[in-house]
Amino acid sequence: KQWYQRRVRGISHNPDDPKSILAPLRDYGVTQLYTDTADSIKELKKINASLLVNFLDLLDILIKCRASQIRIQKLEDIELLFCNFHHLINKFRPHQALETLIQMIKIQKEQKLKLVEQVNSKVETARAGIFTTINSLPSSLSCTIKEEQTMEEEVEGPLRQGPAAREDGFIH
Repeated sequence: KQWYQRRVRGISHNPDDPKSILAPLRDYGVTQLYTDTADSIKELKKINASLLVNFLDLLDILIKCRASQIRIQKLEDIELLFCNFHHLINKFRPHQALETLIQMIKIQKEQKLKLVEQVNSKVETARAGIFTTINSLPSSLSCTIKEEQTMEEEVEGPLRQGPAAREDGFIH
């Protein structure tokens, strides 16, 4: 499956191997410029500053002497900094995925609660229409309907009330 591997900044990744996703850069033969216990945000800021300084140095080298071998070394330094920067950013991807899922679930919960409110309002509108219709019927017919309705409520009781929503938004 060599063709299935992908290459990012000179590092081959095999998507089928979960260990290769966030393996230390040393495992790929790339110099890791930070320790595994270091604060990632501080390290990102340091690497970012180093990238800017190295880029400005590269511009200076290109202006003064294009054919210099220092230019090649400076490009390799910049590539190493980008590899480390990229690797540190990838460490945050699981956290980003979790936060995205949390936001999606909150949105779905809000949508479902709005839908339940809409259904409840339609049910109330329908009940009001039914009661208006019952009240507008002749008194002899309306008594019969009201007696049947009372009997149904006694038999079905809580079933007619529908599912109750808990505080967390789930229906039980």
